[in-house]
Amino acid sequence: MENSERFMHAFRSIEGYLSRFNEDYRIDGFSRSLRDLSKSDKVLRNFLDMLLEFAELRNAIVHTVTEDAKPIAEPHDEVVQEIERIARMLNDPPKVASVFGYEKVATIDVKDSLEKALSIIAEKSYSQIPVYDGGKFMGILTTNTIARWMAGTHEEERTNSRKTRVREVMEYAEEDETVKFVSRKANLFDIVASFGEFSGLGKRLEAIIVTENGRRSETPLHIITIWDVPTIFAVLQK
Repeated sequence: MENSERFMHAFRSIEGYLSRFNEDYRIDGFSRSLRDLSKSDKVLRNFLDMLLEFAELRNAIVHTVTEDAKPIAEPHDEVVQEIERIARMLNDPPKVASVFGYEKVATIDVKDSLEKALSIIAEKSYSQIPVYDGGKFMGILTTNTIARWMAGTHEEERTNSRKTRVREVMEYAEEDETVKFVSRKANLFDIVASFGEFSGLGKRLEAIIVTENGRRSETPLHIITIWDVPTIFAVLQK
């Protein structure tokens, strides 16, 4: 198959994606539909500029042909590979579960001791632990919160972590230390966008907790932090 054929096959796949969300696609056309949908579509937004350029190349392929009816523009291999990648990403974006899978996430109860929390942090190399009161999610215990607790308490309290309850330490959590819950079927583009959106609001997204359906009452399957973003980017570039 010629590169122009592969390019057009991928382009039509992207057109199909746009038409699924825009009933007036035939009227609005590719570029207008692309711009409009990218305002709300976090996946599409990543490829807006590139797809606008591809639209011009598509026009050259379709409307300019040689005497033997062959396209005058034959895309390079890299261009074809890129539009095929974009078509794959739009129609089947990588999901959280495909990258992070499942793991037993350590949690802690507000009635547990700080000593237990510190043991989990040391053993698991965690910097955040989900905190529950029975089965109700109460927040996330971070190493920053523990540091603020240590700075705000007397030496006697600091040295007796067995008696200190997690509930007491959580009083030192800052309001901008936010947690978001997502389903294991959430796509990776949404995950990356979430960190940027919270930052834009002046908040810090400490962690994204993955559960089966994204409900706070469900068992955590994985915790995603800002440190996982490079891994996600690597997957999105494939």
